[in-house]
Amino acid sequence: MSTTNALDLQLSATNDLTAPAVFIAFNWFYAYCVLAPRNFKQLYGIDHNGNPRQDSNKYGSEAVKAGKLTQAQLEQIQRVESASANSTEGFILFTAGGKRHRR
Repeated sequence: MSTTNALDLQLSATNDLTAPAVFIAFNWFYAYCVLAPRNFKQLYGIDHNGNPRQDSNKYGSEAVKAGKLTQAQLEQIQRVESASANSTEGFILFTAGGKRHRR
C-alpha cells in the first residue's frame, strides 16, 4: 500500500475536496507563519512585545543609527509587514471565494 493511499491524500472523483483543503491550509501557513514580520524583527533584535505593530516605525531608525541593522534590512522588515497585512486581510476572502457551488 502506498503512502498516499494510507493517508488518503490521493485525488479522485469521490474526494474532490482534498485539493482545495490542501491549498487553503498551505496559504494559511504562508500568510500567518512565513510572512509573520515578528520573525524578522526577532532576528534583527528590534522586537518589542509592548506594541509590535509599531516596532519598525518607532525603533527601526534608531536601530539603523545604532548599527543593529542596515537600512536595507529595515526596508525588508517593512515590506514583510505590508505583505503580511495584505495576505492576512485577504485570506478570508480567498477562502470564501474558493467555495464550490453545486447544483
